[in-house]
Amino acid sequence: SLLDKSPLMTIAVRRPVPVGTHLVLHIATARSDEEIRVAAHKRGLRLSMLSDYCVTPTVFNIHELVLNFASVEVKHMPRVVTILEQIFAEEITATAGSYPTMQGKSQ
Repeated sequence: SLLDKSPLMTIAVRRPVPVGTHLVLHIATARSDEEIRVAAHKRGLRLSMLSDYCVTPTVFNIHELVLNFASVEVKHMPRVVTILEQIFAEEITATAGSYPTMQGKSQ
């Protein structure tokens, strides 16, 4: 898939979601969820974080992006992935060529 081929997956791992049209990605970053959301908004992407749905966010639900495929047309997915790659460019660059990916495959 487009996402599987993205450099984003060097710092991300998919979380299993048993139902629905959502994809949850855990991102290895030191940024706060609010910083991530603001960076996405500045690029025209409204991004939801799993912590948005929690009464009391914890370390177990921060840095979790929620992508709802029902609200994103397939033709727009390349742009969404590009925006996420731009937001996390520093993290992606820091891991390039020297670490295994979050998916467990070496680059």
